[in-house]
Amino acid sequence: DVAAQFGVLSGSEGDDLLSRLDPDAFLVIGLGGDPASAKGLWDAVVPDYFRQALKAAGVDVPTEVLGNLKPGAVVSLSVAPSANLSQMPEMDPRLTNPFQYVHLAGIGRVRDRARAEKTFERIAEAAPKFGAAMKARTVQGVKVETVAYHLGEGASLALDGDYALVTGGPGRMDALIARLAQAPSAPARAFQDLHVKGLTARVDVARLVEAIRALPASAYGVGGFAIRAAVNRWMDAVAEIERIDLGMRLEHGTARADLRFAFAGAPKP
Repeated sequence: DVAAQFGVLSGSEGDDLLSRLDPDAFLVIGLGGDPASAKGLWDAVVPDYFRQALKAAGVDVPTEVLGNLKPGAVVSLSVAPSANLSQMPEMDPRLTNPFQYVHLAGIGRVRDRARAEKTFERIAEAAPKFGAAMKARTVQGVKVETVAYHLGEGASLALDGDYALVTGGPGRMDALIARLAQAPSAPARAFQDLHVKGLTARVDVARLVEAIRALPASAYGVGGFAIRAAVNRWMDAVAEIERIDLGMRLEHGTARADLRFAFAGAPKP
């Protein structure tokens, strides 16, 4: 039925996790409902070859991972200081390490920790089939598994109590575990006035522009002054938008979507 297929759009959990994400994030996504019903979203977003490879390796993400998460999960992306804008990257993790360009942080709560631990073990066993290896270490008493492959460090996974954590980028897991250990603080700018209802996404365009403009000259390569000038001109145009909010939710059996733009200098609604 509709509720089973779109249950991820019918909840409003996850607000308490937003302040735990990377404070420098420019993109925030929240799933307020039951992630177990997000199989269609997984199939639509994740490349077919990667889904098939995981399944062949014995890792059924929709069942083992999404099916073991409680309602409410949040993810953020921030610009990596190591971003190289001298050339267009290949949009394929087998050819380009995505965490050289963006840093990832994701938090959810597991229903069954023992089941989640077995899933992590299965992922570690499957890593060599992808030409990768899992390296284990401990951060503040929390076991962290990090993928290492020919392009460097990949994603890191951890279970902290009933929190399931995923990060991408050097030091990101350490920072996320540290934030979870602290008392909740005021939300970062990207999360202010943001509430998770169904599928919620915010692009903090102003933060994205700031982060790209803060990149060092080396990010544009040798003699990259022309590229940097072109990027700055594009940033000038994009900076007219302050943020973009997208929301999809289920109300009385009907899926509804909202798209809102906030412009720099515009009066607050």
